[in-house]
Amino acid sequence: MPSFFIRDGSKKGGMAIAKRKFKQKRHSPNAIPEKKKKSLRNEEISSDEDLSADEGVHFTAEQSDDEFEDVQETAFRKAKQLLADIREEEKAEGGEGDEDAIAHRLKEEALSHVATLHRRVAKSAKTADSVVIYRAHSCRFSIVAVAISHDTRYICSCSKDATIVKYDVEEGKKVATLKYDKKNGKSHKGQIFAVAISPGDRFLVSGGVDATIRVWNFANLELVKEFTGHKNAITGLAFRIGTQQLFSCSRDRSVKAWDLDQMGYVDTMFGHVDAVTDIDVLSRERVLTCGGQDRTLRLWKVAEESQLVFNGFASSISIDCVAFINDEHFVSGSADGSLCIWSIFKKKPVCEQKEAHGRGADGQQNWIISVAARRYTDLVVSGSSDGYVRFWKVADDYKSVENIFSFELAGFINCMKFSDEGEELVCAVGQEHKSGRWWTKSNARNVVALIPLEYAEE
Repeated sequence: MPSFFIRDGSKKGGMAIAKRKFKQKRHSPNAIPEKKKKSLRNEEISSDEDLSADEGVHFTAEQSDDEFEDVQETAFRKAKQLLADIREEEKAEGGEGDEDAIAHRLKEEALSHVATLHRRVAKSAKTADSVVIYRAHSCRFSIVAVAISHDTRYICSCSKDATIVKYDVEEGKKVATLKYDKKNGKSHKGQIFAVAISPGDRFLVSGGVDATIRVWNFANLELVKEFTGHKNAITGLAFRIGTQQLFSCSRDRSVKAWDLDQMGYVDTMFGHVDAVTDIDVLSRERVLTCGGQDRTLRLWKVAEESQLVFNGFASSISIDCVAFINDEHFVSGSADGSLCIWSIFKKKPVCEQKEAHGRGADGQQNWIISVAARRYTDLVVSGSSDGYVRFWKVADDYKSVENIFSFELAGFINCMKFSDEGEELVCAVGQEHKSGRWWTKSNARNVVALIPLEYAEE
């Protein structure tokens, strides 16, 4: 049985050293660091020292004072503007600005920026009246994955026919398409399994059976860079919040880190003994993956070059999807229909909801294909092939879940993503499962569904 805590002692340097290599080559933005013949000095430094080393710039005392003065002035200006905005909002809502209400708003704003505020929103959540359906792909091929831009203006989807489509939510139409072209070496060759949009909506990344990650300019979908290194199909892509740090997972059982500021490879992490099927990451350098039929979840501590191993039940068959709820808890879905809540302090699930999507006509449990969580709240959703997207409330102690409502949507729910504010849920829907053609839902359509959500006052 694998240990709960594993340190990879075979690697030398890892993420920290790779970062230093990149910083040494800042004069060449497209350079990819190569292994040096001479070993780098191996030292332990604190987080503050690491920050200084990564900057690679030495200031005199006078320069440092000037720099910090500028930063303080900027912070002071932003704080004054934030306070003024909140005062105006409070006056508009209830007359004169109430100092207690303003203080409460300022506290919430601060907590939301450090990502520690856990809101209870599930009980007040409901779907809006209208649901938007986008159908730009050929109706013969299932939609496999989706991503929504951070300004919620655009949605990108990919399908089994190696096509990427970009939709304008405000205009309600398709605005760009990338199709497979055997004469064009820039396009993917074969099914695309994953897409992701970088913070700031600078880049769109995609990966699939050709084992290549392609980086596109999000504004015009021009190819910027290709990353190779995986030996098998890429199954998941995720950006660390607020950074251009990208993580990928693959059927080659590895997880890789990439830096889109430097446009280069950073590190590889091994541990899974079967195909890695899904990946998620928040603001810390903590990457969450699930290993399919090895029935494990792994939390990769990137900087420390270690990992925590979480073991699913033998009955789960295969753990295929996973999502962070917050920094200490996450949700997973299995082939046996179990929806599980996990804690970083326990090797086994703290909650297991069996047959979360019931049983099919053949008497078998409906496979959970995708899960998503509105981050730092008690709201999670799950998708299968039973014709419903199910919304769940996670208990305060994380030991139970409650199905608060379900939204009818026929087909295989192959992927789901919340917008940053949690007011939209985007679903990739297909007539077939994203990983195969074992079943077909003839009553379903291959579409992207945008489900607007509303919440009562939190």
